[in-house]
Amino acid sequence: DKTVYLHCSPRPAAATAEQATFRGLQIAATQTSQIYKVCYCAGSCFEDGAWHEVSQRLMVSSSSYTWMTTPAAPILRKTDTNALTVTITRPPFTAYSDPATWALRVVRHYYDCETYHFHDGFQCQNQAGNTDLYQCNPDTGTVTSDSASWSMLLDLKHTVDATDVGLYKVCFREAGATVWHEIPSAMSDRTMMLEVLMIPEDRSNPRGIFHNQFFTALEGATSTITVAGTRLLVPTTSKVVLNAHPDRVCGSNEKFFF
Repeated sequence: DKTVYLHCSPRPAAATAEQATFRGLQIAATQTSQIYKVCYCAGSCFEDGAWHEVSQRLMVSSSSYTWMTTPAAPILRKTDTNALTVTITRPPFTAYSDPATWALRVVRHYYDCETYHFHDGFQCQNQAGNTDLYQCNPDTGTVTSDSASWSMLLDLKHTVDATDVGLYKVCFREAGATVWHEIPSAMSDRTMMLEVLMIPEDRSNPRGIFHNQFFTALEGATSTITVAGTRLLVPTTSKVVLNAHPDRVCGSNEKFFF
């Protein structure tokens, strides 16, 4: 469990001298029913003391659909097989849609399910006959009266410029005419999103010297400078240049002097 300090403050859709009405707010359903406090702020909302709790509570019913993965979440960015299976289930008699018509999307946590398409790091398998590139259909043979499974192949990256490590929403819809919505994990009543973790190799520094190092030397004396790095090639042909350029530009010969 984690504590999240977050509030949204949309403009009221309607207001009178005695009340304000907020519309368009969405609260994701979790595995179990939840009761929430409702707080309001009349001004200076950046101060904790400006928020006040109202007497009523807001109850959100549990989600009829939940997901689980094999291997169990959180998952590693890369495994020996890079195989992932997502299974969505519902309690018996809670709904009557055909699981063969269910559809799945996996999107980054900062996107919404309806607008953004499937993350290309999760590649759906067994999609013969599926003409919609923005969703995955269930695997044939995995559909039961209240569940369905999707086989995926992971192609998640972790580089200096971009990383696929982090949180993802599992988005679901029952049929082509219904809207997409986020569903929670079946493994915890406090977990909504699928988390992708780094592998041990992602935590190691790239080969080479460390940047932004500082050194001290005494004028007129012999000094030894040791440049730190990791996994350097030995023997090495690398060189070090001392540059007194007033603008600290290493690659310019215009004002290059010692």
